[in-house]
Amino acid sequence: QVVIGSSPVCHVTMTQRNEYYGSWDKKAAALDQELEEEMKREEEQSNAALGRTGEPEGPPVARAKLQREELANHSAEKKDTIKKMEGREKVVTGTGVSESVDREFAGKAIRFKDCSKCRYVVPQDSPILKVFIERCSDFELVLEAPLLTSSAEFWKSENITLDTKAPLGSLQVDDVSQLRLLVLQEADAPATYHANTSDFTMIVAGGDPMRVEDSDQVQMLTVLKDKVIRSEPLLRHAEGEFPVFPTASGKAAPASGDQVSDADKAEQKRRAGNEAFKNSDFMQAAAYYAEAIAITPSPVVYANRAQCWLKLGDPEKALKDSQACIDLDGSFVKGHFRKGLALRALERFGEAQLALVEAEKLDPKNQQIQEALKFVLMMAQRKGAGQS
Repeated sequence: QVVIGSSPVCHVTMTQRNEYYGSWDKKAAALDQELEEEMKREEEQSNAALGRTGEPEGPPVARAKLQREELANHSAEKKDTIKKMEGREKVVTGTGVSESVDREFAGKAIRFKDCSKCRYVVPQDSPILKVFIERCSDFELVLEAPLLTSSAEFWKSENITLDTKAPLGSLQVDDVSQLRLLVLQEADAPATYHANTSDFTMIVAGGDPMRVEDSDQVQMLTVLKDKVIRSEPLLRHAEGEFPVFPTASGKAAPASGDQVSDADKAEQKRRAGNEAFKNSDFMQAAAYYAEAIAITPSPVVYANRAQCWLKLGDPEKALKDSQACIDLDGSFVKGHFRKGLALRALERFGEAQLALVEAEKLDPKNQQIQEALKFVLMMAQRKGAGQS
């Protein structure tokens, strides 16, 4: 002990000082914990007295709950869609099989997967929805019946023969080598979208094999017209835009290869798109609508393709197409309605409200528009107008 004047001063070591302050840190932390628990108990008692149970419904909690509900609803819708699609698609695998497709497959899509040294025939009395050929080799498919969607897709396969006795609208081919396409007449040959393909030939009944240009990473579009195969890379006017077939002048033209605008041909493509849409083949429907737009731009077709993009979960493209529809015809109600739905999906609720109000002005008795507008107003109140 050291004496300074009349007051004794304790000599405290550094270790003792650290222990002293450390003990108070622990006490302070314990007091904070007790205080927090006490406040929580008081809050629960207060909520119970006021008839409020569960967690407080402040803006952050309400927003979190709403997001959870939206995710749950989206998940349920996705599961329902997958279940419906599974019910409409059958998977076929096999090795060394040669047989006709069972009639129970009629009206459904068939996915031939991992088949080797097989030959299947789709009989005339059993038309199917669509054909997928995936990771197959030494495989032959004979289509005696037309495909209801008029489309087929091949992927990662080799030595494939498709012998179709009915017209085929479009064929998607990716990573396929040694492909032979046999058709009865030139008009039955599909517009073929292909990438990473090699040794691809087309044969019209009674004619010689015609070689299709090999393609690499660049997607090509091949059509057969006037006994001549024509292949060109697809053009995209902007990133994310649907590809179109170029003409000699560099402008978009229909995939049929005919550069003359023809309202009847555009109408045929529109109807084909409508049929594909009814069969829930939204990407194929969008492809048909793109061909119709390339021939004759139409507000109806733009609105239809916008709906395809909404179904496919691409609201940005839906917004572009709905705006193109409005630019062509500002009085077409579906253009404003689709625009409102696209903006709603993008959580731009303020703009969605304006678009839906315009739609309601044009069709004030439309129940769907009214319900969509109510929902957007509610979301704008909860989340704000959103940013454009």
